[in-house]
Amino acid sequence: MPDNFNIFIPGEIRRKIALWQLSAELLTRIDDQLQSRLSPDPSNHLVRVKDIDGSVMYLFSFSEPEPANADQTHLFQFRFIYGPGETALIIIDCGHILVNRNPPPGPDDNPPEVVD
Repeated sequence: MPDNFNIFIPGEIRRKIALWQLSAELLTRIDDQLQSRLSPDPSNHLVRVKDIDGSVMYLFSFSEPEPANADQTHLFQFRFIYGPGETALIIIDCGHILVNRNPPPGPDDNPPEVVD
């Protein structure tokens, strides 16, 4: 087993991540999560996906670093396949969900007063 697995991010995956319109700080945190945490020890972080392609999944989340958005959490999912010789992980799909833990009141939260 290699010291660190190489993480390959194909161009189509980079384009998909760019569509998320994340801050530079969050993009750096994603890269750090993949390179510093997953790469050295993938077997402790990957979950096998039950489908025909033999892929594995890596899930993680971050709270928003900006104080103005402190109630937001970013959830990330990356699907990988092992490269030749199982020394590399190739991202084949990814997803992002933004969760607002304390959403602002909506129109249904303050029903209009009934006037007789």
